[in-house]
Amino acid sequence: RELRQGALGILVRCLQYALKGEKWVGITWGTFSVLHALNNLSRLPANKPIFCNAGLVEMLCQLLELWSRHHLHPAPSPPPRNVHIQGRELQLALEMMSNL
Repeated sequence: RELRQGALGILVRCLQYALKGEKWVGITWGTFSVLHALNNLSRLPANKPIFCNAGLVEMLCQLLELWSRHHLHPAPSPPPRNVHIQGRELQLALEMMSNL
């Protein structure tokens, strides 16, 4: 159980760095890649409370805010450097929200 919590918490942290466009442990995390892994793991009932406690919902809200600022506002603001949030990332984030 502790190993699972730690591993899933690390994935949430990878998303945090992906949304900032920053390297973590020497790796630039791709938003889509992290979201894809998280989406698959969020379907398992045992992972849902772990993800919620690790702050995944807050990270997904941040992603939605970044997407809306870039795509919905009259004068869109660019996302942080190296951050790509397109339709496929939005779709995965919404699926995860419904999974959790």
